[in-house]
Amino acid sequence: MPIFGPLLQRGDGFSRWLGITTYDDIADAAESTFADPAVRGVLLEIDSPGGEVAGLFDLVDYLGVLKSTHGKPLWAIAREQALSAAYAIASVADRIYTTQTGEVGSVGVLAVHVDRSAHDKMDGRKYSLIFAGAKKADGNPHVPLSPSAAGDIQADVDDLYARFVTRVANNRALRPQAVTTTEAAIYRGQHALDAGLADVVGTLETAHDDLVASLDAPLARASPPKTTAMTNHSQERTTTMTTPKKTLCTAAPAAPVAILL
Repeated sequence: MPIFGPLLQRGDGFSRWLGITTYDDIADAAESTFADPAVRGVLLEIDSPGGEVAGLFDLVDYLGVLKSTHGKPLWAIAREQALSAAYAIASVADRIYTTQTGEVGSVGVLAVHVDRSAHDKMDGRKYSLIFAGAKKADGNPHVPLSPSAAGDIQADVDDLYARFVTRVANNRALRPQAVTTTEAAIYRGQHALDAGLADVVGTLETAHDDLVASLDAPLARASPPKTTAMTNHSQERTTTMTTPKKTLCTAAPAAPVAILL
């Protein structure tokens, strides 16, 4: 079951043409796949830099429900990226493979505010925001971000991060501290195993053959113990793609939406 490209909660024909996958599409595909009596196990082939937070945790929880309800194994492989939101999805799997150059991790949250006030001044534009409700204009791009608004956004990011960490820790049988210690770093190949974020280095064919073999050998169905060994790689978190969030509003724009990248 492929999960490719940037991830959004919902999309349209144009977004699919751009190679974007939606959480709704993943949920629908997973539901029909798990319900198919001919399917004995599911393998997620993931190549995604991540995506937006809206709808992500509901999808992750739903995949866990499908897996337990149907009693079918769910495996995943990073081929070549399972980062941030995509890793949250991969973490539900009973066993995670990564290729030698595959990347996993980036367990973190990023919110972006664009301050256009200096650019507006150069263009000779001055925006007057008329609003009711002290926080209605928080995050508006035409004014500098106030300390109060920045604090609110940071609190939201921290809450989302805690939810992200909790799900990864529970799904991977890791201590939450083991997840936060990664500091949203990206791990490639064997380093992903050392960090406890993956189980096997192998190809898509290897993952498929191993899954088939586990289904044909009842005694081998149990997933291998997940390693909790940690290596504190001080790799700087990098972003290979950003997915801009469009805000449609009839009044002042809402505060920026946190996205996982």
